[in-house]
Amino acid sequence: MDIYIDKANLKSYVSSSANNSFADCNRMLLNKFDLKFTFSKDEIAQDVAILQWITIMNDGFKGTITWNVNHPQRPVKSNSHARYDREQLSSVYLIDDERIQQLKEYGVLLYGGVGSEIDVLSSLIMAGTDYGFVKQLPIKKLSHWKDIRNYTSPCSDIILTDQYLFTFQELYDYNVYELIGEICSHAHESKINIVILTLPQCYDKRTKTSFVPDWSDIRNRIRNVVSSKTGMSPNVTFALSSNLGEHDRTIFTNYKSIESGDTFNYFNSEWEVISGGRHLEIFSLADREFYDNSMKFVSDMQEVINNIQKVNKDNIIGDRKSNYLTF
Repeated sequence: MDIYIDKANLKSYVSSSANNSFADCNRMLLNKFDLKFTFSKDEIAQDVAILQWITIMNDGFKGTITWNVNHPQRPVKSNSHARYDREQLSSVYLIDDERIQQLKEYGVLLYGGVGSEIDVLSSLIMAGTDYGFVKQLPIKKLSHWKDIRNYTSPCSDIILTDQYLFTFQELYDYNVYELIGEICSHAHESKINIVILTLPQCYDKRTKTSFVPDWSDIRNRIRNVVSSKTGMSPNVTFALSSNLGEHDRTIFTNYKSIESGDTFNYFNSEWEVISGGRHLEIFSLADREFYDNSMKFVSDMQEVINNIQKVNKDNIIGDRKSNYLTF
């Protein structure tokens, strides 16, 4: 994962060494990140504290350091990320921007102003773990999708794949709608792109009947739920294929990936767990391996979409908008 750092933010970060979370953040930067400084090395030639920090970081540093990077362009706007590439969309931005508070409130990317560096970086280390980048939540102990809130991050995009997500129509309100709403809850007045890859028709074993979900109604319901959380209606796209090639259920977002073995239909109308699965796993993409695996997932889903468009373009339903995928 890349991190873009302004000089004022680096100075602030280095001066926060007394913070209890500084050691873990430093360890994460040392082992997990590629550092992209938006200023030249000459500009900190007389700053002893920063030079000492860089000397320490160079000892065992596993990433790369790039100086004088011209990104992001200033001032950063609420829709600047629409022009970012895949790597930039999953990057951290510690920047001294005049609109930093508004950018943080939009809740689509991880932005941090001067003084908030530790908080932003710490959010990529899973809460409740000892310097961990994956959180296992026992499914049987979940009481609501709100239980994942402490482990999610801002996002501009959601890519969800689950072949059987829409099999049980009476469960939509308590699962897919609530789940997506929770994932989007960091955003404020921001348009999020949601792409769902699933089967074109469902089979209900209870009634032994097949049916085609009402994609228009589902799309509208998702838009309403997300709009109630974020203040703006999202882009929603369904990519339908009988050959998804995915057994596991996966949700990709900019900084976190959520995986479930058997289903994302966890609850009934009484919020009782009905899933037979053991764990819901949430991965932080700050970890290099998890980052690479998630980007491979995105590439694989692009191939699925490409195949759908070759065979039957009508099986791409909705807005056809994504910052990670092309239609």
